[in-house]
Amino acid sequence: MLFRSAWSTLGFFSDPVFSSMLQKQKGELAELIFHELFHGTIYVSGQVDLNENLAEFIAEKATLVFFNSDKTNLSDYKMHKAKQNEISYFATSCLERLRQVYRSMEERKLSKRDKMQIKDSLYRVFESEIGANETMEHLQRRKILNRMQSGKNAFFMHFNRYEGLRDSLETVFRVRHGGSLPDLIKSLKITCKSF
Repeated sequence: MLFRSAWSTLGFFSDPVFSSMLQKQKGELAELIFHELFHGTIYVSGQVDLNENLAEFIAEKATLVFFNSDKTNLSDYKMHKAKQNEISYFATSCLERLRQVYRSMEERKLSKRDKMQIKDSLYRVFESEIGANETMEHLQRRKILNRMQSGKNAFFMHFNRYEGLRDSLETVFRVRHGGSLPDLIKSLKITCKSF
């Protein structure tokens, strides 16, 4: 999920999948469907980031289970996720650096002009790091650069909204639920009712 191509209608429409989504690769489409189905199963009012992080995490795990006996699509999906994860980890590390810079700027009570110069300088560092990353394909680097340059902070907040809790959710999934997706979902249904 480099960028969401859908949005939850929270049950307003009987089918949250639009015809344009059917052009996706099978793994991406399956993940998208599981993501939207999760929103129809569990939704915590007023907790957008939590809802999206949970839906994204569950959708990825459900897609892996769904393709378990389809080795070709499973392999394609895993390669796709590996590329996405590389981008996501880069973006979340940039987001943390941005937060540190913003905290520092607030503490130092800088002028708006000085803040913009510091922020622009940091963005140039990010752009340089993406450009120098040889593990990413050239087209992938170009797409990320374009989206980062046009979206600025929104580009990074996207990753926080959908994947900021990934490591924590992975720990809960593995440690508390032994890697059992049904057990995790059952637990979430109980836990999320209390919100």
